Amino acid sequence: RPSLLMLALAAGIAFAGVFGHRLMVWAAGITGAANLPDFSPSLPLAVLIPYLGAPAAAVFFRGNTLLRNLCVCALMAASFLAALLLPAPTPLGHLFAVTATGIGLLTAVYSFVYIHRPQDGPAESEPLYWLFLPLTFASLAGTALSTNLGSMFTYWELMTLASYILVAHERTQKALD
Repeated sequence: RPSLLMLALAAGIAFAGVFGHRLMVWAAGITGAANLPDFSPSLPLAVLIPYLGAPAAAVFFRGNTLLRNLCVCALMAASFLAALLLPAPTPLGHLFAVTATGIGLLTAVYSFVYIHRPQDGPAESEPLYWLFLPLTFASLAGTALSTNLGSMFTYWELMTLASYILVAHERTQKALD
């Protein structure tokens, strides 16, 4: 089971991806910063689906590994279809978003066997993997579908944080180095 801290971190990543610009405007108003550039994110469905679905799947399917994993695969499939079928700001951004979400879908499907080995039982760190996998690929799609430099930077930083947790989820010294 993911700890409360990891659930809060995942929810924070999703919250920052969805409401990052509003938080920045609020902070600028408090500090009196003027002339804040437009960092308003485009929030395409390919990004929104995993951002909202991954923390929900971690909470609602805490006791059922199979349902959680199937839900994450369904989230990644929906994200891929959204990236494939919905318009993007640029053709190159569309190509990269489809590529990122497609690789995310393939990774989720492959992870059924790779991460969960039925003979060993579920690893203690497995829920973290399934929680941060869709957040990583959603942030990559957000980077590709960004309409300005500020939102691209925000999505890139969210991807960096989520992918670090994804790599270090087993908490071995090799993963942490």
